[in-house]
Amino acid sequence: MESFFPLLYFGPAAYYREIARRPDAQWVVQERYAKQTLRNRCSIYGANGKIQLSIPVVRPHGKLTPVDEALISYEESWRQIHWRSIKSAYGRAPYFEYFEDKIAPLYDTKYELLMDFLIDANKIVLEILKINEPTIYSDIIAVSLQKQLDVKSAPDFYYDEQKKYYQIFEERHGFIPNLSVLDWVFHCGNRF
Repeated sequence: MESFFPLLYFGPAAYYREIARRPDAQWVVQERYAKQTLRNRCSIYGANGKIQLSIPVVRPHGKLTPVDEALISYEESWRQIHWRSIKSAYGRAPYFEYFEDKIAPLYDTKYELLMDFLIDANKIVLEILKINEPTIYSDIIAVSLQKQLDVKSAPDFYYDEQKKYYQIFEERHGFIPNLSVLDWVFHCGNRF
């Protein structure tokens, strides 16, 4: 059961460390999409502290909508807001210029399904970190697995007491742990 993972929006670095430890890792796409989880949210470190980015989602089947049927809403210009926020937060980070061209196209493409965006975003991160890509598990899932995936997509599940690394705004607000993997990638590069 531990090899099953929810699809997360640029999850914390600990999420990717856990995937790297599991050669049989699988992303589950038939799980029920739950609001207020890391499935559509990530945190970055901006000049004024922690910034929460959230992809607006439409659930065509209400609470029973599986992740592979959740739609992205374009009623607001979230793509531009997210990319501007990422550029503003990390534009001066040591590795931003190395990985900017890999990540920017995500925000130029209009995805219909949240799943497609998340798979592409995660593939980019896995490529940068040189981690093997999980397979897609698309079978119907049991209630017990759904509960495990709900826990694994909670904002604090992957909390990692990792050693500190350099963060651009650390002098202003101190070190902020457990941010999106983008914080790690733009500050530390692909050494994992």
